Amino acid sequence: MKKLFILFSVLIAAGNLLAQTWTWDRTPEAGQNVNIQINGVPNEPRPLHAVAYFFDGTELISNDVGLLPSDRADQINMALVLHDHVSWVKVVLKDEFNEILSGDEQMVNNPKAFPKASLVEQTLASSIYGRLLDMKVNETEAVASLNEAFKAYPQWMDNPEVFRTYYIMSKKANSTYDMDRIKTYLTDLSNKSNGASEMLMVQAVRASKDMGDSTLSLVLRKKLDKQYPKSIMAQEEMMVSFTKAEAIEEQIKIRDQFISRYTATKDNKRMMDQMTSTLVQHYAEQEDWSKAKSYIDQIVDPITKASVCNNYAWTLSGESIEAEAPHLDVAADLSYTSLKLLSADNTMPVGVTKKEWAASMDTYQAMYGDTYALILYKQGKYDEALDKQSFAVRNNKFEDPEMNERYAVYLQKAGHTKEFEQFMDQIMVTGKASPKVKAMHKEYWTSTATNDQIYNQYVTQLEERAKDLRVQKIKKMWEDTPAVPFTLKDLSGKVVSLSDYKGKTIVLDFWATWCGPCKASFPGMKKAIEHYASDQSVVFLFVDTWEGGDNPQGKVTDFISTNNYPFHVVMDSENKVVADYKVGGIPTKFIIGPDQKIRFTAIGYGGNNDELVEELKTMIQLVQENAGMQKS
Repeated sequence: MKKLFILFSVLIAAGNLLAQTWTWDRTPEAGQNVNIQINGVPNEPRPLHAVAYFFDGTELISNDVGLLPSDRADQINMALVLHDHVSWVKVVLKDEFNEILSGDEQMVNNPKAFPKASLVEQTLASSIYGRLLDMKVNETEAVASLNEAFKAYPQWMDNPEVFRTYYIMSKKANSTYDMDRIKTYLTDLSNKSNGASEMLMVQAVRASKDMGDSTLSLVLRKKLDKQYPKSIMAQEEMMVSFTKAEAIEEQIKIRDQFISRYTATKDNKRMMDQMTSTLVQHYAEQEDWSKAKSYIDQIVDPITKASVCNNYAWTLSGESIEAEAPHLDVAADLSYTSLKLLSADNTMPVGVTKKEWAASMDTYQAMYGDTYALILYKQGKYDEALDKQSFAVRNNKFEDPEMNERYAVYLQKAGHTKEFEQFMDQIMVTGKASPKVKAMHKEYWTSTATNDQIYNQYVTQLEERAKDLRVQKIKKMWEDTPAVPFTLKDLSGKVVSLSDYKGKTIVLDFWATWCGPCKASFPGMKKAIEHYASDQSVVFLFVDTWEGGDNPQGKVTDFISTNNYPFHVVMDSENKVVADYKVGGIPTKFIIGPDQKIRFTAIGYGGNNDELVEELKTMIQLVQENAGMQKS
């Protein structure tokens, strides 16, 4: 054993049942290095990376962790540098999609920290960033932890983030004792002359209002306005006035007053940019691009500005090769600007490391470059368009059929015949060819070398190769994870349980009415349902989750009815099932076998409904074949 003792944590990797053992070579200490070894890592040909999460005060920090060479394929070694201010840390192993595969957290010995700092930071991590860090929060335990911290160091209550977390967790835990304690604290705060920070006062006003104590809330608000007349609450109220203003002249007046009154900060720049973007939208709808661009130039956040530029550039490009493109010069200027603004030096969002942010910038460069390439193509600049589109399709790993389609058109138009032939063959084999590309492929080959009969034979060969590749790829996704039992109600009020379908193959699709990719995939899901209409051993369940707004069930019912989808929808109204299945984004589909075990997980939508149907058919076939072998 190395120094003192070895800390062990056994975790289950997402997607399989291989136990991963995390070993730390010493008790973590602030300002010191620690070596970590993970054993039992699945030997899969996919890039992995490690991230360390910790706090600087109450701000979550994310750092890349370097992976060290190992002689064993199922082992990962890493060296972690712990900063002087760290009292708690969680290290996770992620895949190329930034999904957490496994992780381990440790309290860090830090003599310089406030008492119980590690306990407070762990509570903030699970309570505020639980989904990001793959941590479950227990409200009662969170409240108990904070009470322990308050006992050791009462000043913790004066920290705005700690107070906010304490209030939210106490309310969710239905703790009368703690809610009474909070009210006493707020009353004392209202009687103090000065001393509380602006953000603590803001949280105090919000908490007292949420508790229904209008008198206390009013006293605290008057105190806030007196001490901090330019508080974030005053700014939010001005934002509300802007939202309610109907006339563009009134909106301009309020926005200008906001900008002259308040300095741009990380807390208010989103409001500033939201107001400015609203004005951009108004003048864009009027096709007054001079004024629209003048307001775009005033957007504070470069990533927001880049997004706005790309959105309008895409609209003005016509959004397709065939469509007319009004104001092409404006579109070109906006698109060029969007690409110029993208930089890894821009402020990173919370929870993102430098490497992850750089990868995100590449993704944006590809997306916005796709827009610029279309504009360049329509300007007759074919080679320049080809250069931008080449990066776009490669960054997307040739997964986007529409991007592939435009790349094929640009190759052909630019006279790159050999590359055109090779590219079309490639995406036909991988199943990423859109109907238009398939038509281009046929036209090219029938006009240059073959007749229809030979062509059809050739396509059949390509499709067989595509099928073989698809099966090989999907087989590598095989899982052996028990499906979490659940009971929900469908749109008719009928109780539906996962156990009702034991012995059947289940396609469990998590979605929401606001989710664009979910809705885009539904024509394909409808085809899949129709394909299995006569197969009673296959069941499709659509789990509506993360549905916001009033009357979510009515919204879902209207959507399904309007689109005439033959879907059996169940409502995850409390978002419990989506949490139990650790869904990080939608759409996410789970293929569950007759033995109630998850066999495949499919995240997102690739944009090609034919490919979606074929993937589902392959997964279902493999599940059914496995069930048949188990019976025999």
